[in-house]
Amino acid sequence: MSAARRLLAAVALVLVTSLAAGLDLDRPSGSGAELRAHAAAQDSAGWG
Repeated sequence: MSAARRLLAAVALVLVTSLAAGLDLDRPSGSGAELRAHAAAQDSAGWG
């Protein structure tokens, strides 16, 4: 198996696992400061 196929398989596995676990990939887990920083970044990007 080529390196590109291995990388693609790993990314697909992580994505499927995350979706199966019901994780919101756009919302980080962490301290309040990290969450506020993420929200501020979204606001400045016009997403939130």
